[in-house]
Amino acid sequence: MREVGGPTRNEELWMDSLARANYLPYGIDFPDGPTGRFSNGKNTADVIAELLGFDDYIPPYASAQGEQILRGVNYASAAAGIRSETGQQLGARIDFTGQVNNYKNTVEQVVNILGDEDSAANT
Repeated sequence: MREVGGPTRNEELWMDSLARANYLPYGIDFPDGPTGRFSNGKNTADVIAELLGFDDYIPPYASAQGEQILRGVNYASAAAGIRSETGQQLGARIDFTGQVNNYKNTVEQVVNILGDEDSAANT
């Protein structure tokens, strides 16, 4: 798989957070080093994506644009949890409610790109 700006770099979009993984040992098993994910290398989703023939990692929601969202979007946010107060001591993060709202926004974008709800539902 070809890496485009790292698999996810959500923590770099939130510089006001202490929950960051853009330094070693995170990403030590990736060819270009730290990726911004709390992982030393590929995770299960990465392997599945490779087996499905994906050329790139799924981009973070904050940087996915236009038709790129049709190939998938990553809503993860470091230090976030189901409860809105989870991780608040670490600074900025997108809590679960925010991630669900981002998903709803993505669905609206997919409908707009594909033309109508029926097309979006059957794609």
